[in-house]
Amino acid sequence: MYKLFLFTLLLFGQAAHAQSVEFSKDRFGDDKEGLKAALRELKEGDSSYEMDPPRYEQALPHYLAAQKFNPDNAELNLKIGDCYLHSGFKPRALSFLQKSYKLSPDADPRIHYLLGRGLHLNGKWQEAIAEYKAAQPATGAKTPPHPGRYSQEDI
Repeated sequence: MYKLFLFTLLLFGQAAHAQSVEFSKDRFGDDKEGLKAALRELKEGDSSYEMDPPRYEQALPHYLAAQKFNPDNAELNLKIGDCYLHSGFKPRALSFLQKSYKLSPDADPRIHYLLGRGLHLNGKWQEAIAEYKAAQPATGAKTPPHPGRYSQEDI
């Protein structure tokens, strides 16, 4: 019984510790200037990241600046990892993607695919295969076509 209690305590202790921290006045009200600067950096990064095509290398420095203020935001860590995957420094992506997943496993539907790429590029083959498999759509689900490309029905 004692072991079960310790296991439960450890499990919930870790779950409570690993949570994504949002950029909000409630969380960072004591550092309003730092929050404003971080939000400006996020906005600049997002404008490059959301372009068509995305400007990953332009977004990355802004995201890294915002991450210095708040290193525990799952979405931001995922975007940094994604930017690194599209840069000349691909292996750096893994730590940011792993942190994003640890903070919020459901933050983005692409997380398993991106983790698979990060693991793959770091030579962690078996772990990469597991993440790629987790990224596959459920059986019977239709995979959406890539934007700008034809679907099977169009051919």
